[in-house]
Parts: sequence; structure tokens; C-alpha cells
Amino acid sequence: MVVHSNWLEVPPSRTYGKPSAAAVSPTIAAVPAVEASEPTAASAPQRSAKISTVSHTLDSQVAEKLRYFAFRERISESAVIEFALRVFFESGDDPNLGARLRQAGAALRRKS
Repeated sequence: MVVHSNWLEVPPSRTYGKPSAAAVSPTIAAVPAVEASEPTAASAPQRSAKISTVSHTLDSQVAEKLRYFAFRERISESAVIEFALRVFFESGDDPNLGARLRQAGAALRRKS
């Protein structure tokens, strides 16, 4: 699977609600394509696994793309996020993943 830097693009004719005025950081949007494997059966969640509820803030364009994709594909937003995180964590070891995130402009977020 190849992750492209234009994954945030939502077709203009398919957006809903007010268009987002927020812009994605050019550094984050310019992350190069990365080869990632599909999650393995061993990493797939089991039906009896405990579920945790988490809440995080997302860039408005990312949130819009997530809602659009989940609606169009008839998949829950939580399932999309969990899959993406599993692919991310399986794509490398923690120090390399942290370095890639920092190179893309990721940092701690503070509530204002």
C-alpha cells in the first residue's frame, strides 16, 4: 500500500457543509509517499478484545476527509482510524516513526 501526500484532498463536488477554511501545514502536506504493509491477521482486533474510547483533536480537513470516506465506504470513523494507526505502527519502530512525525512538523498540541 502506498500512502500519497495528497490523501487529504476531498473532491469539491462531494464536500458537505461549509468548506473548511483551515489550511494544512505545507510541511505536513508534503510528506513523501511511504510503503506500508497491510495489517496482519495477528494484529487484527479480536471480537473479545477490550475497547477503549479515546478523543483527539484533528485538523478540520483531516476530519472532513475522514467523515466523507467513512460515509462513502459505509465504515465507521473509528474503524478507519484504528486501521490507519495499525498500518502506521507496523510500518516501523518507535524511534523511526517519531523521527518521521517530527520531520513532518508534528509536535505536542497544547490547549489554548
